[in-house]
Amino acid sequence: MAIRDSLGWRRKLRLSALAVLVALSYPVLGQESDLMTDGILAFREDRFADAAQAFEQAVGLNPDNAEAHFLLARVYFETPLRDVKRAGKELDRALEIDPENVQYLVARLEQLRVEANNFFVEKIRESKRIRLALKILSMDSTNAFAHEEMGLLHIRDFWRYRNAVSIPKLAFVNPDYERAIPEANEFDAGDFEPGSAPGAPVTFNPTNPIRPYSDFDANIFNLDDEFNLDRFASQGVAIQDLSKRADRAYARAVLHLEKSLESDPRRRTVYENLLRVHVLRDEPMKALGLLDRMFQYFPEDAFLWMNLGYAHYRSGNSSAAAVSFKRALEVMSDEERSVFETLDFILPEDERRLYREDPAGYSSRFWTSKDPRYLTPYNERRLEHQARIVYADLLYAAPDVKKRGWETDRGRILIRYGQPQADVTWTATGSVNDRMVISTAVLGTMDVTDFSADLVEDANRYNIWEYGEFRFVFEDPFNNGRFRFYSPPADAISNGRVDQAWVNDYQIKSKEIFRKHPDLYEYTPPGRQVDIPFLVSSFRGMEGTTADVYVQYGIPVTEYDQNENLVEVTANVGTFLINDSRDLVVERRKTLYGLNTAQIVGFDDLNLWVSSERVSSPSGAHEVSMEFETASGGTVAVQRRRVTIPDFNRDGLLVSDIMLSYRVEETPDGQPLGGADIVRNTLSIMPAPWSVFSVQQPLYLYFEVYNLVLGADNRTDFEVEATLSPKDDRKGLGGFVKGIFGGGDKGVSITTPVTGSTPDDNQYLILDATSQEPGVYTLRVRVRDQLTGKTAERTTDLFLQ
Repeated sequence: MAIRDSLGWRRKLRLSALAVLVALSYPVLGQESDLMTDGILAFREDRFADAAQAFEQAVGLNPDNAEAHFLLARVYFETPLRDVKRAGKELDRALEIDPENVQYLVARLEQLRVEANNFFVEKIRESKRIRLALKILSMDSTNAFAHEEMGLLHIRDFWRYRNAVSIPKLAFVNPDYERAIPEANEFDAGDFEPGSAPGAPVTFNPTNPIRPYSDFDANIFNLDDEFNLDRFASQGVAIQDLSKRADRAYARAVLHLEKSLESDPRRRTVYENLLRVHVLRDEPMKALGLLDRMFQYFPEDAFLWMNLGYAHYRSGNSSAAAVSFKRALEVMSDEERSVFETLDFILPEDERRLYREDPAGYSSRFWTSKDPRYLTPYNERRLEHQARIVYADLLYAAPDVKKRGWETDRGRILIRYGQPQADVTWTATGSVNDRMVISTAVLGTMDVTDFSADLVEDANRYNIWEYGEFRFVFEDPFNNGRFRFYSPPADAISNGRVDQAWVNDYQIKSKEIFRKHPDLYEYTPPGRQVDIPFLVSSFRGMEGTTADVYVQYGIPVTEYDQNENLVEVTANVGTFLINDSRDLVVERRKTLYGLNTAQIVGFDDLNLWVSSERVSSPSGAHEVSMEFETASGGTVAVQRRRVTIPDFNRDGLLVSDIMLSYRVEETPDGQPLGGADIVRNTLSIMPAPWSVFSVQQPLYLYFEVYNLVLGADNRTDFEVEATLSPKDDRKGLGGFVKGIFGGGDKGVSITTPVTGSTPDDNQYLILDATSQEPGVYTLRVRVRDQLTGKTAERTTDLFLQ
């Protein structure tokens, strides 16, 4: 629910309650009293025209009836009869009659919140709201509305200065505020009195309300990129951090908003604004506490559930975040839900056609392919996406122009790329004389003494977001908090600064960045992170159309007792295959209740508990995800690799992948000879989980040959050659051959003739590498069909230690 809509709903309730009190306490009698009663009843029944007529007649009978003027102001301000000018006049009259009435003053404060049509009018109203709120609090120290107004003021300052910097002679900051101490009065007099800003008086220019940014001569620093603050600093330009002001503003905002809730715990807008300041401060636990209180009054509010999901996510509780986001999607409007379900924010341009053809199916596959951990019951990437949407809407919405946060430039960037590495607001105003020019046409008959020093501070604000490889710059040209992509003014070209204009045109640059980087997301697993090495070996499937894929993996074991049968640990292991169409074609999950010590293989730097998973998969490009986590969640491993599964059903001589192994033996009964073994074609094989072998141990390799030709005697005749040679980075076959047989390089080579009775055969070889030096080697298996002369081969790299 939008903030402004919810305000109207609550105002109507407050007015109804007020009407009852007025009916009971109004001191007049006769026709005037009857008219007031009629008006109150009409208002309660939503007959607003009848209510206005009754109150107008009451005013006609008694022009000094302050309550009638006040209620007329409410009718013309809060109902479909809205007439802001008429409401203002009626409230003015009520305050003339009863200037110390707190209810009337609160109504005036509410009227002053109406969106101004320009920056300067808004600044005048802001100054008046502050004075009025302070006056109300001096009369009623618990007034919830006045405390909320003061909280909003300090949120504005916190928002403005939490990441702000200033550059001397390019930006002006009111020193009176910077010198203030936290224990000082709410405001120094200089914050709202004319003349508080140092320097000469403000200059007026009736034709140019605010001098364009092109007037800023960045070349005084000899820079083409006007927004490279690092280069400014490297050239000795002093950059002042304004975060101390933000810290004070945060403390004061929380103080006032909490006091507002103490007086009226049902003020929904206060929850929203207090939540905003906690989120800006990155205080998820405080946000959770606030939302817990809000839940008592608004248990079915989509805003609450969305932000509850965000706060849980930021605090590291992904399970609770998933539940909260799910509930939010259930209770939010269809229009709002579509924002959370669309891929338009992050989809690469070349995938949009497929998405339009099947939005639901493609979305499902898309999120599946983006899930960083398939072992968990939730999709961390989608949680991040939902959290970014909530964050963007909370911080960058513009309710005055009915824009949600995801509709703004900054909101869209945040949804694509997340929070930037650096987020800096740069106030580039220059001196009061040089940078601030106010139009008399804008001022009209306004009282210039209402302008504060902040008006000068706010001119020409820029927000710079750094993402490492690229940057975005936003500008606030109308000084209303609605930032957009920065684009240099037209006179930059006419002044001969074409290159500089292009470098700084983020309207243009953003499109190129979108093309190269559709989105950004880097997953960091919780707990202690370990590597879980794995290899993938593919063979012709025993079921015909699909391939048999073996994923052999190793789980690191730090210490264990060789005399014990088990390492006491409970863990979950998962093996997943995702194809190029983003379909999850294979998922295997299992729980390990202890690790058999007989399956542990020792290496120089670590021990690996080895095992494997056999799955069936169609051919083609796939991503394999191997995942591991202890039951406590304290240790997590996620390893992913792109693999290509060959099509073994095509014609011609074919060789399977090479399965590197620690042991291969015949198994007479078809049962594995060890806990880590797999059985294939009467062989018990202990696959290696990675391509690392000791020079002290033999190297086993298993492979299969398909589509051999049968001779006249129904026998096959082929030759197997296996070579292990130091890896050579030279390109082409010539370099490979030279690495084996020339230049004095060492290596191992075996050639074996083989005959068989079937077109498909399986073989294993043992290579002795004890004479080799440690290092990276290339293993090649080449098969030659002697009956046809055709050859097929496979290669893989390994490391000898």
